[in-house]
Amino acid sequence: MRSQHLDGVAELAFRRAYALVHADLRAAIEAGCSNAKIPATQDELAEAASRLLGRIVVLRTCKDRPNERLPAAGYPATLFEYDRILD
Repeated sequence: MRSQHLDGVAELAFRRAYALVHADLRAAIEAGCSNAKIPATQDELAEAASRLLGRIVVLRTCKDRPNERLPAAGYPATLFEYDRILD
């Protein structure tokens, strides 16, 4: 029972940290779009932040466990190649 409680606490802490980072990324993307005069809807900003944060998590996971997560060729040349790996 205690282990389940600790797992729940860790998950809650992760979700809070994820939400804070997501909000920061979204604000940075929004500022960048505004500075570059690129129109973006709130949905597009949220999706961009989610995709970027997802890629960051994948990159971090790959760095921590390269033999388990990366294709045999090694790191993809661009982040766009991660889309193919993740899909």
